[in-house]
Amino acid sequence: MLFVLVTATLGASDRVSLALLDRVPLARFDGATHRLDHKWSETNDPVMGGQSVGSCSVNASNATLTMIGEVKNVPSLGAPGFIECKSSPKLLGHTFPDASGCTGLALMLRSTTEFDGFRLSFGNAHPKGGKFFAYGYKASLATTPTTEFVELLVPFSSFTDFWDDATGEPIKPCASFPEYCPDAATLQDVRTLSFWAEGALGNVALEVKAIDAYGCASGGVETVRA
Repeated sequence: MLFVLVTATLGASDRVSLALLDRVPLARFDGATHRLDHKWSETNDPVMGGQSVGSCSVNASNATLTMIGEVKNVPSLGAPGFIECKSSPKLLGHTFPDASGCTGLALMLRSTTEFDGFRLSFGNAHPKGGKFFAYGYKASLATTPTTEFVELLVPFSSFTDFWDDATGEPIKPCASFPEYCPDAATLQDVRTLSFWAEGALGNVALEVKAIDAYGCASGGVETVRA
């Protein structure tokens, strides 16, 4: 998998008005009502008998999405459980901007803890033969502890919808099995985004400032206004 990490500073002028030349903004967390604003909620493994704890919330005062908690073993499995922070539409008929002409997702984030199990998923795709609880395209996120926000570029070629619902790890990666790569219909409206902490034990403290699609063809770039 290819990840590009870029250190950057995000100021007040970089919010919804941010529309870089090859970018399609997908999510912001300033609390305003616009196409980039979504509801975010937390789910964790107690739904399957686990003991992980966590929370997911939008802090409009500093325009961040915050995911904190601790991933613990699921006693019945003897393996790490999960914490998920998932988006849902705030308004009826709310859709995501079209990212089908883009290369991948750009995340402005920081993790202040050492945790080796962050993942990102989008959409609701479920391939024939896929794991029972594995819905959407998922990729691992290569994070390191930092006090600064950094930009992480995750190519769409790193995502697959054929992944292990126990660990979040890919079973059939897009690079080797192109039939499991994100399809154009999903990228036209990803419908939902989820940050995951899974497949590893430990404390989680993740903050997200922005989610964009990057490497977009000129015809696919959108300017989104509040």
